[in-house]
Amino acid sequence: MNSNLGLTQMTKWQTLLTLFLIPQILFAGNLPDFSDTPGGMLLYLGAPDKENLSELIELTNGDQWNGQILISDASKVSELRKALEKNGNGSLSVRAYNGTNLPVVNNLINRVMIANSATTPKEEIFRIVAPRGKAYFATHGEWKAKDKPVPSTIDDWPMAFYGADNNAVSFDEMVGPPKHIQWRSGPSWTRSHELISSLTSMVSNNGVLYYIIDEGSRLSAVLPEKWRLVAQDAFNGKVLWKLDLETWHNHLWPVKSGPAQLQRRLIAIGDKLYLPLAAGAPLSEVDAKTGKVLRSFAGTEGLEEVVFDNGSLYAVTGESAKAQEGYELSNVEVWGAAGDATGKYRFTDNQKNKIMQIEQKSGKITWSYSSAIVPNTMAVNHKGVFFHNGKQVIALKPDGSENWKGQEFKLKGYKMGTAVTPTLLCQDDVVLSTLGFDFKDGKIYAHHIDTGKIIWTSKHHSSGHSSQDDLFVINGLAWSGAIARIQHQGGNYDGHHLKSGEVATSFPPNVKSNFWFHQRCYRSKATAKYVIPAATGTEYVDLQNKTWDVHHWLRGACLNGILPANGMTYITPHPCACNTESMLRGFSGLVTPGMQKAVIDIQESPRLVKGPAFNTPLKEQAQGWNHFRYGNKRLSYNENAVSAKLAPKWEVKIAPGEKLTQPVANNGRVYVAAVRKNTLYALDQNTGKTLWTFNTAGQIDSSPSLWKGRVIFGSADGYLYCLNAEDGELVWRFRGAKGDRQMTIDGRMESVWPIHGSNPIVDGTIYCLAGRTIFLDGGLRLCLIDAATGELKKEVIHGDKDERDGIQVQVKNQGQKMVPGNSDILSFDGKHIYMNSQRIGLDGNRIYKDGHGKHYKTLTFSRSDQDGEGTHLFAPVGFLDDSWHHRSFWIYGKGAGSGWGGWQKPGKYVPTGRLMVVKPDHTVYSFGRKPEFFAQAHIMEYMISSSQGNAYKAGDWEKTFTPIRNKEASITNWEKNSKLPIEKLSSLKFNWRNTEPGLLGRAMAGAGESLFIAGPPDILDETKLYGRFSQPDSVAKIKAQQDAIDGSMGAILRSVSTADGKTVAEYKISAPPVFDGMSAANGKLFIVLQDGSMVCLNSADDAKELNAQVEK
Repeated sequence: MNSNLGLTQMTKWQTLLTLFLIPQILFAGNLPDFSDTPGGMLLYLGAPDKENLSELIELTNGDQWNGQILISDASKVSELRKALEKNGNGSLSVRAYNGTNLPVVNNLINRVMIANSATTPKEEIFRIVAPRGKAYFATHGEWKAKDKPVPSTIDDWPMAFYGADNNAVSFDEMVGPPKHIQWRSGPSWTRSHELISSLTSMVSNNGVLYYIIDEGSRLSAVLPEKWRLVAQDAFNGKVLWKLDLETWHNHLWPVKSGPAQLQRRLIAIGDKLYLPLAAGAPLSEVDAKTGKVLRSFAGTEGLEEVVFDNGSLYAVTGESAKAQEGYELSNVEVWGAAGDATGKYRFTDNQKNKIMQIEQKSGKITWSYSSAIVPNTMAVNHKGVFFHNGKQVIALKPDGSENWKGQEFKLKGYKMGTAVTPTLLCQDDVVLSTLGFDFKDGKIYAHHIDTGKIIWTSKHHSSGHSSQDDLFVINGLAWSGAIARIQHQGGNYDGHHLKSGEVATSFPPNVKSNFWFHQRCYRSKATAKYVIPAATGTEYVDLQNKTWDVHHWLRGACLNGILPANGMTYITPHPCACNTESMLRGFSGLVTPGMQKAVIDIQESPRLVKGPAFNTPLKEQAQGWNHFRYGNKRLSYNENAVSAKLAPKWEVKIAPGEKLTQPVANNGRVYVAAVRKNTLYALDQNTGKTLWTFNTAGQIDSSPSLWKGRVIFGSADGYLYCLNAEDGELVWRFRGAKGDRQMTIDGRMESVWPIHGSNPIVDGTIYCLAGRTIFLDGGLRLCLIDAATGELKKEVIHGDKDERDGIQVQVKNQGQKMVPGNSDILSFDGKHIYMNSQRIGLDGNRIYKDGHGKHYKTLTFSRSDQDGEGTHLFAPVGFLDDSWHHRSFWIYGKGAGSGWGGWQKPGKYVPTGRLMVVKPDHTVYSFGRKPEFFAQAHIMEYMISSSQGNAYKAGDWEKTFTPIRNKEASITNWEKNSKLPIEKLSSLKFNWRNTEPGLLGRAMAGAGESLFIAGPPDILDETKLYGRFSQPDSVAKIKAQQDAIDGSMGAILRSVSTADGKTVAEYKISAPPVFDGMSAANGKLFIVLQDGSMVCLNSADDAKELNAQVEK
């Protein structure tokens, strides 16, 4: 990193122990003083006394710190967990370890406290401490602190394109093709593919990520925007603080319309951040540690871009930020809307901009220069300031006076100044400029930095996609890649000598793949070793060895992309539906094996532990709702009736404010977990009284399974648990992976190989899946476990290669679809196990579709492979994804759709929905979008329907979807579709449809001839908002709908006849239900609510009888 950016140089990893600072001695009457940092992850080694435990709980109950207690005496774990259950909120967990090996990934923890009882070697302790972190050693009543230095092999990324010179290349030596997850956090998606990216700007400095994100609801993109500046620890993902922004950019701005310069409105310099606090606002300075606004800079109103160099801020101001905020979305057709925005707000060479230098310390504007300035072309170094004015490159001297004007050359016109901008950068004695993106190759112009004379020109390969194009200077070569569409261009990278333009080296991709898509919609980034384009996913192009390492399952947010910094690749939330079942979602910090090396020998501990209730005899299987979504098929239907006419039996607050899992019930008990409190509850079905609780060291994400007097569930701590249903005593627990390592998820400690709460049990064998993805951390581990004893019968690794030939499954893709790769709750249809659409034999091995691709056999079912054996209910992005992103839905079929033109196709062929209930005769009940909205549309309007899931026979498939292969239906215009008959939109055989349900169904279950559905009122017709989204009455309606979703109007519970869809009864409940949080068993309906409550209802007749008995 250049020293003129105000950042200190870094010392070497390898001198870890010898370079600790002189120990600081701190009073240890209680915990150390952590006020020098905004928060993060803490670890306490050893058994804390009552005073320290109380302080740890108090510390982690706040927003700043999360953490864990590690003790070597396993007998004390239960007692400590009970204390945490009573007084904590789940942010602090406790677990045992072997006293030597810390079950934590490298560089994760900000503050480690080592009590006198801890025996872990110091080198092992400092392995897990994050750079800039501290370890506190308890010695004779005092805490002695030692710091972990920052290695010189990692680097920051303080501005959008790394430095002020606009050359997006860092000096990080540890970034590379990832093999491990360091941390992960939400949200899983950006808000919409058809609108502006929800994440627009991201930088990193001093071990912290800073980014701008719209945290508004994913249920619908029209709901209110919530733009925030977020600070997040770069090594563990713990959110440190958030700053609400009045506005940032119009969130209904169309797709692929930029604005590109949003990336450059945030920088991190030293201990300060610089950004405007609203669209059109002046530049402000924010304390990077606290998020406190310190000052604003007069004269910088209309801030569009900012960079920093050698003690000065350089800002571009103009009128576009405020003007674009006033955009009104009125065109329902996706590309028409994009054309409106990019046409109306395109760059013109007569627009009014200013470029100015601001002294950082005083805030004084030292000079300004007026000119039209093409967005993202400002580049600064010690020779001056350079930019493009739409006709030519302009050079200003360091004092702001004009130095030279370059030769005129015409920029490309495609979306210029909104989505698309040319790339201009300065390096050594050369200023390079491109022409901007389109699908045809362009030109590089090299100017002498002192005179502006053109010293060479060369072909510039087309790169990007409705975005800024790529150009890098690395080790004296200017690099250009033909990656806009590799399938047409070939993918060559050319390295030009910076001074002469001569091509010194050129090489194509060395990877064969069935499919390359267009480059993602953002400019690529690079390190000194790798260019990291997004030709299809995220690729690492090794310039020295001339090799490509592809990752079709990794992408970043539109406009902004990924970030290589701190030895990691940061993958950001995005809206992509390509490779739906394998794409990594959410925020992730990914690392190479070099960042996860062990420093001492690892002592493996037994995977199976027998508990005090191990010899408790099994019982007969009781009737009830015994599994997640009733049974192994996950169909959420119980043939035993529950009365459609209900009355409240009891309501209890289980875990106030906490998310609860779907209840399961049998034998007089109902079981539910408080997900983030890591606690399972057993309640009396008749009274709601808590009978017992059980705590783990990680979240329990879904329902347990009830089997022969046992309660069996997995936890994010990496263990599968079996408890005695009578008293909650441990029968056995089994670790899903041989190794024992923890990372962080949403700032909380979890196993690298977590286990879902719900796991199918087939003939006494539990099919237990440990892990997160087939592509990282050694893949997914499918363990076949004896339900009675916990013994491992077989273990099968589902990795990133085809087991038959060793070829990567990601290059055997079928168009924009590949083998399902993300862990999900498994199902069993009576013959096969399923993970999403992936069929698995009872021997644990994956079963692939027999087909052929261009190079290899394809391995997965496509959107049109829906007939014949294998029809089952699955969720391509996971049963537990409650975001309702507009490109996600459940499917009763065989194959998922993927890609821009394919994600919606299954919705036209087979039953789909947000929530689905299926009877044994294949009658499907869905709460899902209306058929006209299976298109590129952010509008979400719903229906409740019944259709037949077995209407198709093998060999007749072509006949079923032929009727909807017509040119009348549109893939980009829902309004056009809404005027067509249903037969031209869907091949489904509907039994009935309710197209105006009046509620947003967030929970649904079937029992007998009744369908129960619950959710907040739906009071907004989104189709009537076009052209008036910003009008006061529309704003009020949109806000009212958001308030209703948040619970202001309670929720509706409706009983519907499965025969004709007519409402039999309707009730009001106090709060909206948790997503898929309903079950029906033993004549009762159980619903868990967003406020942490559970409601039990039973037959109104039973309630009258009970009331009469009470009165008597």
